[in-house]
Amino acid sequence: MFKKFMAVMLSVTLLGSSSAFAATDSTGGNTEKQKWQNTSEVVLQGEVVGTKIQDVSYIREVGSEGEVKVTLTTSTHYDFLPIASSEQREVLQDNTRTDIIEATKDDELLLNGEEVRDENNLIPNLSSNSVASPRVFAAAANDKGGIPSVCHYYGNFKNYSYGCYNGVSLFGNPKGSNVQKTNIPITNTYATRAQTTIDTFQTNYNSMTSNLKGFVGATGLTILGIESVIAAIVAGGAAAKAASELQVNYNDANDNLKKAYGYISNM
Repeated sequence: MFKKFMAVMLSVTLLGSSSAFAATDSTGGNTEKQKWQNTSEVVLQGEVVGTKIQDVSYIREVGSEGEVKVTLTTSTHYDFLPIASSEQREVLQDNTRTDIIEATKDDELLLNGEEVRDENNLIPNLSSNSVASPRVFAAAANDKGGIPSVCHYYGNFKNYSYGCYNGVSLFGNPKGSNVQKTNIPITNTYATRAQTTIDTFQTNYNSMTSNLKGFVGATGLTILGIESVIAAIVAGGAAAKAASELQVNYNDANDNLKKAYGYISNM
């Protein structure tokens, strides 16, 4: 695992741009800090209902024995338009998430205290995973949404069918348990909540696919897994921001899948 970590770090050093991170020397040169903000429209059922503002903080610290600790904090805030429904506001609430990513002195990669293992160690198919943006997708048919292979819904504006896994891999493949429901009326307590979450997952999925391409471009890697992403975050430098963005998308996608899976299960 240490060799993988060093290989990614070398790629970052050789291929990255020095301007990607503005380092802050707060502990004798052993701390690197960066903050950035992402803003995007919230599009649900074909309508813009607000704006999502996501602030990301990256802090990398190197210990006395060479161990590395990265604190990646994501704070998400929603500014809703009056058109947003109470159910949509209930589902999309402000939140803060912190991940601790480490490379130990024993050369292990850890994510929140657990060893990181590749889900797949293969060449990602970057051309087949992305789909149309939520607005374009909904313009074609406002009665469907999501990613059909992972989590989606479709119907006739009165009754809907749902199918959803509770997880997705870095490369967009479904994982975990699956739930399916059919002939669910739109008046069901969980229908709008599920559709809101699935539409949001679709945006997360497309962002993950886009940022995966950016990560591959920043590192020059063609064969990679989740270990490569975590190692790049730990390594710092030019590709760490691209890897961090990808990790944020991955977290958001899986958080929303778990919520959608729960709503559908309770229908």
